[in-house]
Amino acid sequence: MKKICNYFLILYLISLFCIKVQASQIDIQNDDYIQSKLLKVSFFKQTTKTDEQQIVDVLNSVSKNLSKRKLNKLKQYYDISFITNDGFNYNFYFEILKDIWKNYQSLDYKITPLKISFSKNYAQVLCDEVINGNVSNSSVFNGNGVIQSRAQTIYYLKKSSINWLITGVNVINEESVIKFGNAINMDFELQAPFQVQNDSFYTISLNIKKPLNSIVVASLNSIPIIYPQKNPLDIFKITTNENTLERMIKSNKTGYNENAVATIGIYEHNKEQISPQNKVKSTGVAFILRRVNVFNINKDNKLNE
Repeated sequence: MKKICNYFLILYLISLFCIKVQASQIDIQNDDYIQSKLLKVSFFKQTTKTDEQQIVDVLNSVSKNLSKRKLNKLKQYYDISFITNDGFNYNFYFEILKDIWKNYQSLDYKITPLKISFSKNYAQVLCDEVINGNVSNSSVFNGNGVIQSRAQTIYYLKKSSINWLITGVNVINEESVIKFGNAINMDFELQAPFQVQNDSFYTISLNIKKPLNSIVVASLNSIPIIYPQKNPLDIFKITTNENTLERMIKSNKTGYNENAVATIGIYEHNKEQISPQNKVKSTGVAFILRRVNVFNINKDNKLNE
């Protein structure tokens, strides 16, 4: 029996060698091609690892390939049935990723698994996610900026014949901040409910710790999480002496998840004004987005009367 096992192992090694030879003979990116083949036979390497360890490896690889923008490698960890709680399927999700990478030249991703639950060949993983990066060549401010995002998510995976694949992701909560100029060193707090019903009112509020001698104007709005994004109508207001701003918002009727959005401008009195029109100068800009998950009301679910 041992000889038979060794025989199949030798055949497997020979076939792997042949795969590498063929890859070198065709005009493709060798690294991506070989990575794909190695992933498909990784079952033999993972037999000594527990399911939990394999899932942690998958999420670590996802973080690594997101940061390095290796789209082809990244796709290998996702099942074709993949769907997000925003309704983005496998193909659309990766198209959105490519658009994000065009606008933000440097992003570092980190996914930290907190708890893994199993149901036979299925798993769900509660995770903390952090994204940090730099922003340059902005049309809204003359200077570089930073982007910071934190989220709590649930990843869904299923075990295929050879490894674990991601079938979905549910974003529980998320906040993203983009800052330029003097706003980089300022603290902002945008408050909004984690979930609401569709077509219902809710309140969002903004707290700002502004520096002395600065004028802060801000607008509060909401945007459904759809692509392409629609820009909200900004109504800027000067923050109060308490450095707060509140607004009542009505969630969308269609049940799209949405972001509560704060757009903030930092100004100072212009000591070198040339004309009366230039009394103040812009010294910083910030954008804050906080996720609000929206649920449709099922009118058929009623209490017995």
